[in-house]
Amino acid sequence: MGEPLVLLPGLSNTAEVWDAVRARPGPVDCIVPEHGTSASVDEIAAAHLAALPGRFALAGFSFGGYLALAMAAQVRNRITRLALISRGPGNDSPQGRANREKLIGLARQGRYDTIDARMAPLAAALVRWMQREIKATDHMRIKA
Repeated sequence: MGEPLVLLPGLSNTAEVWDAVRARPGPVDCIVPEHGTSASVDEIAAAHLAALPGRFALAGFSFGGYLALAMAAQVRNRITRLALISRGPGNDSPQGRANREKLIGLARQGRYDTIDARMAPLAAALVRWMQREIKATDHMRIKA
């Protein structure tokens, strides 16, 4: 069996966002780490890297894409493939960074209901899109 596929969920997502991917038959083990409560993207990335095997393929959805890029910056030689889903390869715009920092501030205040209210419509639409894409490509298999 090849190296595992690490799947990073988005902000306010659980591992369930990857259920359709993990349910697909194939020769690859999938790992979905929990993001924990670290204060920064770099700290979360470092914690994931410390817990993961030596080499792995990596996919990040939304906020998970930020983490995936941070992980790649820390240890490029351990990541064999990288997929960013609903996340561009570039840096945040100033507005994007301000919005993300606002959400982090709300989370630190324990105002998860406010975060969920802002993110739920977007997250639900993205999850539906991912599920349609997976069904549309059901004949394909993840290969190591």
